[in-house]
Amino acid sequence: MTSSLVARHLALASAMPRPRRWRAGLITVAVLVAVGGFSALTDREAFSDVPSFSAELKPFPAGQVPTSKVQTLGNDAAKLKRKVDRLAEE
Repeated sequence: MTSSLVARHLALASAMPRPRRWRAGLITVAVLVAVGGFSALTDREAFSDVPSFSAELKPFPAGQVPTSKVQTLGNDAAKLKRKVDRLAEE
């Protein structure tokens, strides 16, 4: 398909005969495939199906973190404890 695109381009952009346009298209595609293949072979990292991520965690802006008072946290924890205790009794 790509060679046909190159051949069609050459048909519009040059006065080359048809066999020469197709040959140029095929050669272009072969060179691109070879360069891609060699690039994959010379890749220094071994192939892995597990993606690698950087381990650096960037700090989150403090102004965007929702906060509450310590007393509110204590009250919420007490309510949650009562609910869990009731569920454990059942």
